[in-house]
Amino acid sequence: MTFNIWTFLFEIVNFVVLAYILHRVLYRPLRAAIERRRAAIAQAQADAEKARDEALAMQKQLESQLADTERQRHEALQKTRELAEAERQRLIAEAEKVVERRQEDARAAIERQRQDSLKSLRAEVNAAAAELAERLLREAAGTSLQQQLARRLVDSLTTLPETERARVRNDWKASDGAVVETAAALDSTSLEEINRAVEAVVGQKVKLAVETRPALVAGARLRIGGRLWDASLAGQLEALRAAGANNRNHG
Repeated sequence: MTFNIWTFLFEIVNFVVLAYILHRVLYRPLRAAIERRRAAIAQAQADAEKARDEALAMQKQLESQLADTERQRHEALQKTRELAEAERQRLIAEAEKVVERRQEDARAAIERQRQDSLKSLRAEVNAAAAELAERLLREAAGTSLQQQLARRLVDSLTTLPETERARVRNDWKASDGAVVETAAALDSTSLEEINRAVEAVVGQKVKLAVETRPALVAGARLRIGGRLWDASLAGQLEALRAAGANNRNHG
C-alpha cells in the first residue's frame, strides 16, 4: 500500500475539523448539561440536608413541647391533688365543727331540760309543801298561835323605820280608817296592842275595825289606807306558792 502524504494530511484536517465541530456542537452543551445536572444534584442534596436539619430541629422542638406538656400535666395533677386534699380537710373540719356544735346544742338542751325539770319539781314540791303546811296549820292553829302572830304584827308596826312612818302619816287620812283582819277572834289585850301600834304610826287616835276571815288560817292582817301588813299564815303560804310559780315562769 502506497503512503500518500496528501491523503494523510487531508485525514488530519478532517479529524481536526470533526473534533472542532464535535467540541463546538456536542461537548460544550453536554458539559453544560453535566454541570447543570451536578448543580441540581448538589442543590437537591443541600435541600435534603436542610430538610433533615429542619426535621431534626422540629423533632427536638416537639420533644421539648411534649416534655413541657408532660411537666404541666404533672403539675396540674399535683395541684389538683393538693386542692382536693385541702378541700377534703376543710370538709372534715367543717363536719367536725357541725358535730361539735350539735353536741354542744344537745348538751345545752339536756341541761335546760334538767334545769326545767328541777324547777318544775321544786315548784311542785313547794306547792305540795304549801298545801300540806296549810292543812297541818289549820289543824294545829289555836289561840296561842293566833296571839303569837298578832304579836308579830305589832312588832312589825313598832319597828317601822321613821321614814316609812312619815310617809304613812302624810298619805293617811282619818277617813281612811284602819282595818285588822283576823283568822279567829283576838283577845282584848292583842287588839289593844294592835290599836296602840297603829295610833303610834299615824300619830293620832284611830278607830280600829275588826273583821274575821277564816281564810287567813291563823294570824292577822292590817290595812291602813293603801298599805298592808300581813302576819297571817295564809299570806306566808301564798308567798310560798308565788315563789314556786315564779320559778316555773323563769324556767
